[in-house]
Amino acid sequence: MLPASQSPPSTIGAAKVDILLAVCNGEKYIKKQLDSLLQQSHENWCLLIRDDRSNDNSVDILSAYSKKHPERIKLFRGRSRLGACQNFNWLLQQSSSDYVMFCDQDDIWLPDKIKLSLETMQRTEKNHPDLPVLVHTDLKIIDENDKIITDSFWKAIKLNPDDRRVLDLLGTSNTNGNTILMNRKLARIINSIPRQAIMHDWWSAIVAAQFGLIIPLKKATVLYRQHSKNAVGAISILRRLPQTHRYLYNIYIQIREFEKNYNLRYSIPKIYFYKIFNLSKNYLTI
Repeated sequence: MLPASQSPPSTIGAAKVDILLAVCNGEKYIKKQLDSLLQQSHENWCLLIRDDRSNDNSVDILSAYSKKHPERIKLFRGRSRLGACQNFNWLLQQSSSDYVMFCDQDDIWLPDKIKLSLETMQRTEKNHPDLPVLVHTDLKIIDENDKIITDSFWKAIKLNPDDRRVLDLLGTSNTNGNTILMNRKLARIINSIPRQAIMHDWWSAIVAAQFGLIIPLKKATVLYRQHSKNAVGAISILRRLPQTHRYLYNIYIQIREFEKNYNLRYSIPKIYFYKIFNLSKNYLTI
């Protein structure tokens, strides 16, 4: 692992970003995602990819891109399958840049995604230089053929990005990992995402809410693809009802792990109250 940076750069152009891309059987859309990264207006980035034992042509595609852009794209091939959350966690351990972004294999990044997120991040850091910060954005939803379904994921599922209290986020995730930019201070506090975490982005948001700041950028920066193989997608509350019991149990396990990791204690009934309250505001989702 490379040595950690000591302080953030002073300008947007100088800011180095590690983009973490967890891949598993992504051959169908991965080229479009990689091309969208190469077309970013902010060019100071390094892409760290870990293939999670794909059995399609993903590795061949990724290898071709990494050979063509060896200074920017680094490919790691997993020896065992970790699953999405721990695949991202493994990549987080390899990262050392001042800023970190998560990237999904089947989306398309809009050209100014990194630039806009960095501008928001560095404005926040100027006012709060000692705090861990997480910036996240809205998304446009596209289908399997790149057709835009809706211009705002947040509006489509009635998500309120201003719900940023830890009590809100312990029960309900409202940040999408494929839009997240975090600074090194937050990455250090996260350190390692436990296996009890439901997803890497949810855990990261809880840590940011507890110890720092979450800043929503109310602009879509990603074309968020919805298809039959999404690990997590724009799924309505009504469609999730059959899995509600297991889902609530997993939330409970995640909360207890968070308490243990950071020597904290929360009221589970209060968290579930906030979750029910938040769900009641958007029960008519798509």
